[in-house]
Amino acid sequence: MTTTRNAARGVPAGAPRQRTVAASAVVTGKGLMLGREATLTIMPAPPDHGIVFERTDLERPVIIPALVSSVIPNARRTTLKAGDVTIETVEHCMSALRGLGIDNVLLKLHGPELPCGDGSALPFVDAIRAAGIAEQDAPRRMFKLMETVSVEEGDASIAAIPADSPGGMRLMYDLDYGANSTRIPHQAWSFDPAR
Repeated sequence: MTTTRNAARGVPAGAPRQRTVAASAVVTGKGLMLGREATLTIMPAPPDHGIVFERTDLERPVIIPALVSSVIPNARRTTLKAGDVTIETVEHCMSALRGLGIDNVLLKLHGPELPCGDGSALPFVDAIRAAGIAEQDAPRRMFKLMETVSVEEGDASIAAIPADSPGGMRLMYDLDYGANSTRIPHQAWSFDPAR
């Protein structure tokens, strides 16, 4: 078998490459949970940098990588922590980064919590698209799920199930706060990127 590679970088031809933003972008606004003004500057980062936050509103900036090991339990939001410093409500930005295939970015946050915008990932998606997306000369690191992983707590659950086909993926979401919910009705969604 012959594999064609980019001779300068060693990336197999046709292999997915890591991606970053082509230029800096800024998202400003109030945080959802704390209600304080914040500014997030989304900046390009080199290959293998990963997604890294930096709190810039402190006397000394604090770096917090967006890793599972940085996550702490918190009600109704995802919070990252390093030492005594936290960054609140990162999930909408993380969704935008994943959905747009961004692997490497430095996120400079002036404030304790990311701006909320309309409560979705859209403000982050719009900012990243306006800045542009740049492919990098490094292969993307891929994760292959080999067995079902699930977590349950009370009436809530989440599961990841291996795909039927190589490289395949289907996302399903079902939200149901029960018959007594007056604010958010039952919602279900399914998406297959290959279709």
